[in-house]
Amino acid sequence: LTEWLYVALGDSEAVCCGLRSYPQYYAEFIEQDLNVKVNLRNFGGAGTSDKLLKRLGTEPYQDAISEAQVVTIVITMNDLLSCPQGNRECAEERLTTAMANYAAILEEILALRSTSDTIIRTQTYDNPFVNRWKEQGVLEERKFMLDRWNQRIVEIATEYDISVARVYQDFNGPDGDQDPGDKGYISTDGLHNNDAGVRRIAELLRDLGYEPLGPR
Repeated sequence: LTEWLYVALGDSEAVCCGLRSYPQYYAEFIEQDLNVKVNLRNFGGAGTSDKLLKRLGTEPYQDAISEAQVVTIVITMNDLLSCPQGNRECAEERLTTAMANYAAILEEILALRSTSDTIIRTQTYDNPFVNRWKEQGVLEERKFMLDRWNQRIVEIATEYDISVARVYQDFNGPDGDQDPGDKGYISTDGLHNNDAGVRRIAELLRDLGYEPLGPR
């Protein structure tokens, strides 16, 4: 079998919290769909976008990415979560910084690989706080920033011709008012995805197809 290297980049979303991580499930789907052997290097756990951007300048990251056939990126949510919930001023400030970092991260990856010869994918974030915010009567006020956050991820990724798994829409519904916990996707910590959730993320990545290295 042909061997591929898959490099997963991101925060705890890339390593948590099911029986397997979503990159492990995605790697299995690639193997099943394209009849290749996938070697996964999971660099998840970077935390905030500035930390991942800094790590991308190091030799282990650059060596791995430069050899990869598949790269996934999930980053920036910890930037938002560093603000007190409901603090719009802080969230707006973090949005500007995080998305500048996000664009720079994509540029770093694309300096080493290309969307013409590598499967590069990213994703939006689900909101696990819907039911809590409904009970507090602050859903519309607070999900506004999640809407904006995910919208910017899609816009920036699209500018770089990188396909996006729409996790937010799938987990939270078209209006962002469905709680993914009600769908069985949230772990006992109330924040991360459980096994059903991470598998669903991998399925959404799978649904994007495998261009440029495989059929859609």
